[in-house]
Amino acid sequence: MKKNLFYFFFFFYLTLFFHLEASFGNRDLLLSAYDFSVIENAAWYSPQIPTNQNYKYTNINKDDNPNLDIRGVGDSAWAQDTNPQNGSRSPANPNFNQSLINSNPSLLLFRGDLSFMNLETTIAEYCEKKRMSVDFYFISHPGMINQLAQAGFNVFGLANNHCQDCQMAKSLSYSTQSLHGPLATLESMNRKERELKENYNIDILWAGVNETTEKKNPFDVKLKKFFLKNKWITVAFGSVAVLSWDIMNAAIIKSEMIENDVLVKKLMKNFDQQNADIKILSIHTQDSSGHMRSEGWAVKKLKKIAEDFINQHDGTVVFGHGPHTFAGVKAIKKKNNKIGVIFTSLGNFIHPGLQPGSDNLLGRALVNPDTFSVEEVNMIPLINRRTKVDFYSQIDQTKNKIHANFKINVTTQ
Repeated sequence: MKKNLFYFFFFFYLTLFFHLEASFGNRDLLLSAYDFSVIENAAWYSPQIPTNQNYKYTNINKDDNPNLDIRGVGDSAWAQDTNPQNGSRSPANPNFNQSLINSNPSLLLFRGDLSFMNLETTIAEYCEKKRMSVDFYFISHPGMINQLAQAGFNVFGLANNHCQDCQMAKSLSYSTQSLHGPLATLESMNRKERELKENYNIDILWAGVNETTEKKNPFDVKLKKFFLKNKWITVAFGSVAVLSWDIMNAAIIKSEMIENDVLVKKLMKNFDQQNADIKILSIHTQDSSGHMRSEGWAVKKLKKIAEDFINQHDGTVVFGHGPHTFAGVKAIKKKNNKIGVIFTSLGNFIHPGLQPGSDNLLGRALVNPDTFSVEEVNMIPLINRRTKVDFYSQIDQTKNKIHANFKINVTTQ
């Protein structure tokens, strides 16, 4: 009897452990509310190493691939969720250097030609006053931008529900001037962009916060040339958030706000006016249903904006994030026969202030450098452990390859 009980509890806890640690097993139950299709062929994502021919080794070294390698991860920052009683504090010293090495020693998984990250935080050296409506708030030191850029990240989305966590902040701790949270982030990013170019010849592209004047607007699309695949390629980037409230000096599309269509049209017009080879859009969503892994109004709005961006405005890639879980991935054939791709939600990445979770993605689009059409899509599952990430997939460090990512070859046929 005792022996039987032992085996019962042993297998019970073993089953429970694998269910919690690799809870991707029934992931289609969580994804059922989202589109997940390639052109017109539906397929469901699973992290298991199956016999499905779509699962195969993929080289993670961008320099070994003739295509443009565009990658993206979800919510990230080096911010704690502590809430001092007076609401004032300095951010923790960032440690992305070691964190990324602990996650992938070669760093090759994070080094696309264009590597995107959503920074869910205010970026400043001192938070003078937090936003009163939050129980906790995120502030990250500007030094994390240096660490991320030197590791390979060069595209940053800044419009999200945490960009105003610090109502008043100082970009420089010794500065006498306090700024509204998004404007402190703006000043930090301007300073880091200049510093990285002057000191390391590194270019970064970012959007989502800005002054609101006649000539400047948070919905402005940023444009930059990158020397990639032995040629100059012009990249246009925009960052917006779909929220239930407005944030001044940030690109916010608010629920039931009559100006929504005007704002979206303004964003798309900004993209149309850019003579860009590659167009990337970051969309953050936040509503209670999204956090509960069901499709709420914000995700529906994201999908509508994303599909319009790809279909009507020749978009290349949409990186969605906000629900703290991965959602659907959809490749779309455009009127010009080119392919664009939408990652509805990438989930979370390294962020000390967010709960650990197993349902996140590193999304990857391989784009033809001559036609600028997406030719291959990879979804690489990862586990967020706050200060590092682990990968379900087997990484061959000697050959710089990763196994068991979902690899889709897309064509215009």
